[in-house]
Amino acid sequence: MKIKDLPSSERPREKAKRFGFDSLSNSELLAIILGGGTKNMNVIQLATNLLSEVGGISGLTNYDYHHLKKLYGIKEAKALMLSGIIELYKRIDIDKSVPKEKRYIEELLIDYQSRISSFQEQLILVVVNSAYQVIKEKLLYIGTKTNLLISTRDIFREVYNVDARYFYLVHTHPSGIAEASELDVLTTKELAKKAKKAGLKLLNHYIVSDNSFIGLLDEGVN
Repeated sequence: MKIKDLPSSERPREKAKRFGFDSLSNSELLAIILGGGTKNMNVIQLATNLLSEVGGISGLTNYDYHHLKKLYGIKEAKALMLSGIIELYKRIDIDKSVPKEKRYIEELLIDYQSRISSFQEQLILVVVNSAYQVIKEKLLYIGTKTNLLISTRDIFREVYNVDARYFYLVHTHPSGIAEASELDVLTTKELAKKAKKAGLKLLNHYIVSDNSFIGLLDEGVN
């Protein structure tokens, strides 16, 4: 049965307009995104079949463009559109779910401070994947007691080397005060801006001192 042959109350688009998108089933919502079916099945049937193949709506996030294109009824245009939506979902999800990793940061600092002087500023790069799992951490710089220069090029190279997009910085202040200097603020703003242009995302820049820390992006620096 073609979509146009269904009662208007059962057509996904009309149903969404009348009752809202939250009234749609996963298959109906996906049907709107796909836009059309195949010669052998309408778009709702195609959506239902697709969800069955990938293991439900959450299973879509495990498929990239090349894998999607191999599924029945999903050609290049639909695969590209779905891949874009999946990536958008991942980016929104990480923006909403990034926690303050206090325990991790404290353990990280204990490890590094056991090997180098605690009287010098340190900058540690932490790279994470889309599930916010740490895939790389590296001590990038050791500065003076009150100063630390940061190279955007060095940071981006380290992130690119592990084929990642998301990262944050852990920056120690041996002065005992977890406050951002004017240079820290300016550096963070510039780094966030350049990261965005480079297709990367700075999740936060933590200033850490003794048992306290602040995240500059939490403080409205952007």
